[in-house]
Amino acid sequence: MNNKEINQIIKESKSPEWFRAISSDISYNHSDMSISKEGFLDIYNYFQKQVSGWSKIEVELPNELQLSKTVFNRIHNWLSKFIINAADKETNQLNNDWSQYSNQVSSLARGFHFPIDLPLTKFLIDLHRKNPNFYSGAYKFLLEPKNSFNNTPELMSGALMAY
Repeated sequence: MNNKEINQIIKESKSPEWFRAISSDISYNHSDMSISKEGFLDIYNYFQKQVSGWSKIEVELPNELQLSKTVFNRIHNWLSKFIINAADKETNQLNNDWSQYSNQVSSLARGFHFPIDLPLTKFLIDLHRKNPNFYSGAYKFLLEPKNSFNNTPELMSGALMAY
């Protein structure tokens, strides 16, 4: 779905102001990153950018990064369905349905999810591509620093690269 189609749906909806006023704070606690988006189109475009960026990664991703790709796809798909089904709904119904989105976005803050444009994401993807044996050590060092590195050379090397 493109911006023109979304704008047309919003324009013809029962509550066009709701779509323009809705906002979302998207937090990634592990990176102290928080993004604020205002208006359905801005929110949709953010997740569209994430899906598009993740789809360009041609290397097989480790589980942690694959989970991020999956979560962004799931939220984007939900937003696509939401806009199609929301045109005929009143504000009350929109607010009720939007709570599902809020729950999905709050899961981004609870887990280790990686926006495609975060430098940490690029580092982990590049490291996995070039030295997959070091990826786990770097990941643990950056995101689970209290865990031990088991003193294996690969884990230690990954931690040093992340440092």
